[in-house]
Amino acid sequence: MNNRLAPPHFSVRYSARVMTPDRRITEALVTGIAKQGFIVAYSQALPVGSLANIEVNAPYRGGQCRLRAKTQVVYCRLLSGDRGAELELAMIFISAGDMHTYNNILQSFAEAGERNATG
Repeated sequence: MNNRLAPPHFSVRYSARVMTPDRRITEALVTGIAKQGFIVAYSQALPVGSLANIEVNAPYRGGQCRLRAKTQVVYCRLLSGDRGAELELAMIFISAGDMHTYNNILQSFAEAGERNATG
């Protein structure tokens, strides 16, 4: 069974913070977004299936917005050379307001016809 984030993925560079179940908060970089979640460059590997809260700072309508979601790790790739890991975090809960904003961000990338858009 493949639970990875379905395409399309849009390349971005958004700052974020991730809170793991042990209540540790760590800075991270969102490198991609998809309808179901985020692709994140993270300082360490997290087990597939583990839960994490994420707070993403994304550009929106000429300013910055903060999106918060509860997520689950669906994929983890350990990077070589002590560079951390690439995580795919599937959203399991996001407020209606944040989901509306997130969908608008995704729609703007889709309308631009870009898969490697940066924000």
